[in-house]
Amino acid sequence: MALNPGLITILLGIFSILCTRSLKKIIAIIAPCITAVYAAYLTHLGNEGSILRWPTDSFEINQFKLHDYSNIFCYAFAVAALLNIIFFRQDNRNNNNLIPVILIYLGSSISIIFCGDLISLFIFWEIAAISSTIIIMSHDKHGGPSLRYAYMHILSGALLLCGIIIHASNTGTMEFTAMELGHYTQLNLAQALILIAILINCAAPPFSAWIADSYPVASIYTIGFLSSFTTKFSLFALLNLFPGFQPLLYVGMTMVVYGIIMSLNSNNIQKILCYNIVNQLGMLIAVISSEEALTGIAISACCGIIYQSLFFMTTGSVIHLTGKDRLISHAGAANFNVTKICMIIAGISMAALPFTIGFIGKTIITNNTYENNILYILLLTSNVGATLCSSLRLPYFLFFQVDHSTKATKKLPPNMRFAMLLGTSVCLLIGLYPEILYRLLPHIMHNKIYSTEGIITQLQLILSAIAAFLIFRNTLKPKDQYLPDLDWIYRVLGKRMILLLNLSVEYLGTTAQVALSTLHIKITKYIKGRNLRKLIIKNTGSSISITLTLAATMIGVYLILNH
Repeated sequence: MALNPGLITILLGIFSILCTRSLKKIIAIIAPCITAVYAAYLTHLGNEGSILRWPTDSFEINQFKLHDYSNIFCYAFAVAALLNIIFFRQDNRNNNNLIPVILIYLGSSISIIFCGDLISLFIFWEIAAISSTIIIMSHDKHGGPSLRYAYMHILSGALLLCGIIIHASNTGTMEFTAMELGHYTQLNLAQALILIAILINCAAPPFSAWIADSYPVASIYTIGFLSSFTTKFSLFALLNLFPGFQPLLYVGMTMVVYGIIMSLNSNNIQKILCYNIVNQLGMLIAVISSEEALTGIAISACCGIIYQSLFFMTTGSVIHLTGKDRLISHAGAANFNVTKICMIIAGISMAALPFTIGFIGKTIITNNTYENNILYILLLTSNVGATLCSSLRLPYFLFFQVDHSTKATKKLPPNMRFAMLLGTSVCLLIGLYPEILYRLLPHIMHNKIYSTEGIITQLQLILSAIAAFLIFRNTLKPKDQYLPDLDWIYRVLGKRMILLLNLSVEYLGTTAQVALSTLHIKITKYIKGRNLRKLIIKNTGSSISITLTLAATMIGVYLILNH
């Protein structure tokens, strides 16, 4: 009997609630390792082993299925979780109490990539939404961002459930597999609802703002978990349910442009990375529209999980050392040697420099989409945008300004330093030995990663981005300004529309009340000025006469038509 690997982590998270503080730390470290080992064992067995199912009258609920890219996503989640748990400070009670929630969040994310039916997908989808909301709320001082995060995921869950119910009634199956899609004009209601629900979780427009709105509110020790799981298991669901769906190309293009523009205009170092998540996701979502590059999408997403975790750890360490989260406030932070080196490695990995982890997936995608001009240009645009926004702009204005006025006010704890160095080692190790990832794929890789042409092309692209940065360096300086995000539509404009509607209803109610009062006064005066009894008799007689006349006319018409 095969159990979903994510359920093991969920059970360990529930068990850790009852454990002491020191035992919670141990469970937090070993849980991702146990899950990864068990997933490897199930991968070795394949789908031929005994699988736990719950048959119902009409449907079969299968809580475990080994999809093509389940194992590689599982290992990426486990590595990211291990890095962030090591980075996670557990010296205060609030952080220590979050360990069970984090493990449940990790377990539900892993469960999604191994589930075999849509009902299981929905259940784990909601568990992940609830646990991630608790993580954000635990550090949200104002409550607004966490509530907006909850509203977005409530909407996503509701649409997903409605879509699943309609899909099950239409097809008679709830299997978690690729939808039978025609042209986008032929997309049925169930498929549309499921697609919108997944795109909300992927931060697609017009719902792109929730990542940058809510993630920076979370603790610097937990934002790495949030950046690693929610958008990635949503991408996995999109990859499995809607491969080759052409309109995703335009969704991805919009996300890439949005992420680059917002990142270049942001001053918060955490938000810059959040907008870059949207940029990178947009590129991958656009490539899903081409079924030729699905393997590259999976590898690129899993590599992104690791180097984005490293990037968030480095920015978190800067905030921990200085107490500042604004890029304009640092003016060239000095004496941050470990953090500086690790951030540069994360940056060049994001820029897909050869022999780093980011080069592998993007090279596979490039090789498979070279003949598709739109996708190829979009891939280059996304890469240049990520290089400008995060790989160059962020480290430069944090560490390489002339005025080293920002000094560290604290010491970097050993666990945070070790986590960053470990993440840096993983980025370089996989970049040097991509065969580590190839062995996790369901089929043999035929793409040659390190070709002379590919390396020269990528170096030219990075050098072009560096030249553009040097030319527009003054323009790209962080500014203390506010650029309205897409959430302005429903946060500001929506509130104003509701206020206008309330005022309109109030005005109409007041006007109607005045009109009725005036009418009542006039009727009262009219009745008092006449003989009430004669008025009633006269009106009653008139009504009876009219009624009898109408009745006689109708009887006459009936007799004429029937005779």
